[in-house]
Amino acid sequence: MAIHNYRRAIARDAEFFRVNNNLSNALKEAGKVHETIDCCHCVCDWDNQEEMFIKVEGILRREIEVSFIPSVQPLQATAYPLDSMFSLDISRKHAEYFSVIAACYSFSPFTHPPPLLIKSPIQVSYLGFPGTTGATYIDYLVTDKFVSPMKYAHFYSKKLVHLPHCYFVNDYKQENCDVLYPYCQPKRSDYGLPEDKFLFTCFNQLCKMDPEIVRI
Repeated sequence: MAIHNYRRAIARDAEFFRVNNNLSNALKEAGKVHETIDCCHCVCDWDNQEEMFIKVEGILRREIEVSFIPSVQPLQATAYPLDSMFSLDISRKHAEYFSVIAACYSFSPFTHPPPLLIKSPIQVSYLGFPGTTGATYIDYLVTDKFVSPMKYAHFYSKKLVHLPHCYFVNDYKQENCDVLYPYCQPKRSDYGLPEDKFLFTCFNQLCKMDPEIVRI
């Protein structure tokens, strides 16, 4: 159903980046590798990239000027060649927007509760998003010195708390233990890939793949 709806949206606007990106993810999960690759051709179209990013930044600045929620999410802003302080402004606008949405549904405001109602009125962000949320109601971000260097602390709306090595906790040996056994490992030929070539892979969103990353 998701793949069908994404294709209907693309039929209306073939260059709708976010829909193409979502469709490629859905096709990948469905095991349709070749269709996924074809879909990525549109997402990774870098013609006139610099000109397009200038246009995108102009649109975003106008949206912020008129107090409209930016069409680029905080996560995407970190992947775009935008000024870091401008990315922080984008995050703040999104935080303000969700505060308004919470108020519309009679949820408690996104602020610190009165001290009498909670012993430690401190809110901490961890794992989900290592960038700035722009939210004044979150006090600390648990991260590490590689993901969030202290010299860039002024680009964050929260105080940084560095773990000694890496902030990301992961144990692939349990969730994907099958890859540890030679007889379970997939073959390149199963996906039409060459056996004697080095493969560059990216398991992030496609918006993070750009010419600079490919050159690396």
